[in-house]
Amino acid sequence: MTEHTVNARWENREGILSLSGVDGSTYVPSALEIFQAEFREKYRIKNYVIYKPSDEIEEISFSSFPLKLSAKISINQDESDSVFFLAIFGENDSQKIKIENPLTRKIDYSIIDRVWYPYERGSLEEIHRIFKENSIPEGGELTLKQYFILRKNPSDIIPFLLQDDINKIHSVLKPVQTPSSFVGQLYPYQDDGFKWLMMINREEIGCILADEMGLGKTIQVICLIANNIEENKRPSLVV
Repeated sequence: MTEHTVNARWENREGILSLSGVDGSTYVPSALEIFQAEFREKYRIKNYVIYKPSDEIEEISFSSFPLKLSAKISINQDESDSVFFLAIFGENDSQKIKIENPLTRKIDYSIIDRVWYPYERGSLEEIHRIFKENSIPEGGELTLKQYFILRKNPSDIIPFLLQDDINKIHSVLKPVQTPSSFVGQLYPYQDDGFKWLMMINREEIGCILADEMGLGKTIQVICLIANNIEENKRPSLVV
């Protein structure tokens, strides 16, 4: 420990490093400020004169290798209206780590397995921009509509799903009762089409039903219109 007079102490408050001044004030430094104090012997932050973080926070170690943030989209298996889930990961040369709630915590570093890692500069801001511009909730759940919006605004941070993954969407379609005014019975593949149309209708996006002639596209659309009438969603236009 370098000997000098300090007026603040480091504290670890549930994974957030802060400075507590002798005057009772507190300050939450950025990753850059923590990095410079730990590795560049910069012992002044704002009006605080300090020691190195590791001199006072002995339960964690400090890494100088930043984590580059990226996102992964997967099919959401939970019982919610969201089709996809977007998770945030931090990666460096040696590992890839899932980052929990990076936007909610509003700090540009993580403490994982008792090791402090800064994020690569600008990567958290880029993640935040993508979430904000596409109205993605901080929990990471994505509707099909939001996924399509992301596809129109590609980013190196978010790789998109492969076609094999897209083909699995039908596995998360929720069971839907055919409307009571509908007289008839849908074959299983027609029922899948009806559930797909219901999801598309709920998210207010368009789609194309494309299969062989005579396999029941019309009856699926009739089911959708009948359902909308029962839910008082009008008008429906048939061309």
